[in-house]
Amino acid sequence: MKSTIIGTLSLSVLTLAGLGLASCEKEDKKNTETKQEALQEKNIAEQAPTQTPGQAPTTTAAAPGKLKAIMVDLGTEMNTLQSGLWLENYDMVSTSAMKIANHPKVSDAEKVRVKTAMGEDMGAFVAMDKMVHEGAVTLSEAATSKDMPKTLDALAALQKNCVTCHSIFRSRLAATK
Repeated sequence: MKSTIIGTLSLSVLTLAGLGLASCEKEDKKNTETKQEALQEKNIAEQAPTQTPGQAPTTTAAAPGKLKAIMVDLGTEMNTLQSGLWLENYDMVSTSAMKIANHPKVSDAEKVRVKTAMGEDMGAFVAMDKMVHEGAVTLSEAATSKDMPKTLDALAALQKNCVTCHSIFRSRLAATK
């Protein structure tokens, strides 16, 4: 009888402990989700536009110099642009598009490296950069007009030009560090 009572009490204690752990896990999960949501909101707020339509164009944070650093900043702007689309924040989209259009130029030393890597294709490389620039301006204008279908079309064209340039030239540039 004594062993049955001890067994029942042990089972009860284990059950209560399990329920307590489950409750703690749910609370931890809830706290984690709340922290993740707050962090996401903070990141979106930090990506909010610093320029309103009509202001002078802004540029990315990359200092003139290495092409890779500039490309990384352009990738960041593309991500910010995507966030702006999801939020239907046309100002955010327009600002990021203008940062892409007005990206910093490469240094003179980097220009020599790029010209060496491109060889006779340097003209095509410059033409692709111009297409990306013009596409980003078109995207900014579409976003400023708050026309979502036009904005999405302009984004698709910009992405196509970026990916085309990468697929043609990136491996050649990466091989000449």
